[in-house]
Amino acid sequence: MLDLRRRMLLGFGLVYAMLIWLGAQPLLEARATPLVWLATGVAIGGVLLASRRILPVVFLCAAGGYAAVFIQLGLATGQIVGLATFFGALAIGQTWLADVLVRRFGGALPPASIGRVWRLNGLLALAVLPAPLIGAAALAMVIPITPNILLVGVQWWLNFLAGAWLVTPWLVVGAYYWLKRPMREPFLWPVSSL
Repeated sequence: MLDLRRRMLLGFGLVYAMLIWLGAQPLLEARATPLVWLATGVAIGGVLLASRRILPVVFLCAAGGYAAVFIQLGLATGQIVGLATFFGALAIGQTWLADVLVRRFGGALPPASIGRVWRLNGLLALAVLPAPLIGAAALAMVIPITPNILLVGVQWWLNFLAGAWLVTPWLVVGAYYWLKRPMREPFLWPVSSL
């Protein structure tokens, strides 16, 4: 039987991989851009709560989730392995950058003033900027997405940003509430991020 920490890591990883696969379904079925990429918020919330020791889980589960998406696209095995590994590395880079920026410049979590909420949301916006732009460019080398790769990258950035702003605050506040940690203005960050 797995202890509680390992079960929580396993549960986190499975939810994260499933959210990647589910988030890509609009893109696969209708060639539509998903509105919100929930997996980003889950990964960032996980690293803010469990520190950087969760990064290997983020990599493995991101690679697995993206591999399932690329299998569904019908790519060759070499492309699947290469792209899944690359996108797993992008997921690690994104969550690591969010962790560094929030811990260095964001202050204590959850924020207790509207100014700190804006600063935290700005830091999250900055942290999720590189991954979708690099990912769109890398994917365009393998699959012809659209002639305007920059537009696709910006759309993906907005989707990642929406996921970070909608999911991360609720995860952090929910975990703090569950652990019975003291909080000032617990719903300020989640509600004002909407």
